[in-house]
Amino acid sequence: MKKRIEELSGHYIVAGMGRVGSVVATAFDEQGVPFVVIDHCEGCEEEAVERGWLYMSGDATTEEALEAAGVLRAKGLVTALDTDADNLFVAMSARGMNPSLFIVARSSTVASESKILRAGADRVVTPNVIGGRRMAASVTDPFVTDYLELVSHSEGVEFRLEAYKVREGSEYAGRSIRESRVRDATGAYIMAVATGGVIDSNPAPDRVLLPGDHVVAFGTRSQLDTLGARL
Repeated sequence: MKKRIEELSGHYIVAGMGRVGSVVATAFDEQGVPFVVIDHCEGCEEEAVERGWLYMSGDATTEEALEAAGVLRAKGLVTALDTDADNLFVAMSARGMNPSLFIVARSSTVASESKILRAGADRVVTPNVIGGRRMAASVTDPFVTDYLELVSHSEGVEFRLEAYKVREGSEYAGRSIRESRVRDATGAYIMAVATGGVIDSNPAPDRVLLPGDHVVAFGTRSQLDTLGARL
């Protein structure tokens, strides 16, 4: 297990294997994303091994555990420990060790979100808030909610939503969506374009794609792979 973890690069780290962390790890596993889980709870290692997950027994709030999980080589980290204080500490430690790491942290309360962001997290998710909004949407727009769940999380579904960054030298850089003929060339649909954090959720055909833009696209795995390669 240790040798396999040491060979990881560009992977993700999941701090905590509780209710939230286990869901995150399951999602990574279903997507074929390389990851390692850190925890020291009773029975966690046996469960992780049974499910085929890379697991490291340790305290994720320590730099030693993060380093052993490959934080210096990792692409992202999800900290889903039980307390906001622990998640804040993990975010702060991981950010100091790897400034380019993308960090998502769990928060129990909305009041803690700003503190965890200041500590180094890129995103903070409060599960009870997300769950409440999802429940409200399930009542007011059940068919839309079911559809988004289908294309976002269901196994074996042909269509997906993915995000890609427009790179320098891309054949689409400096050209409008219409000029690029994205739909004709790849089969995928561009659903949104983000520039500097500002999201255009319904881009017009004359919207020019610039290097650094993030494009959200909808299509099959094959169509999205083709679009991603061109971008």
